[in-house]
Amino acid sequence: MEELREIAKEYYIDMVKGVVDISNEKVAFGGEYHMDATVKILGNGSNNADIWALTCTLTNLLEIGLN
Repeated sequence: MEELREIAKEYYIDMVKGVVDISNEKVAFGGEYHMDATVKILGNGSNNADIWALTCTLTNLLEIGLN
């Protein structure tokens, strides 16, 4: 969770943008735009059709049990 706090500080203070590869169960966080994380995950072998974007506040992540 501390790493996500650091990523959030870069652009939005308490919010992170990211993407999930639903086929390979990979996730990438960070960047001003979802495309920033998409580029990272595509570089690691993901297929664009399997990628879903997400935006979460740190509070939301704590509520779902990611800590």
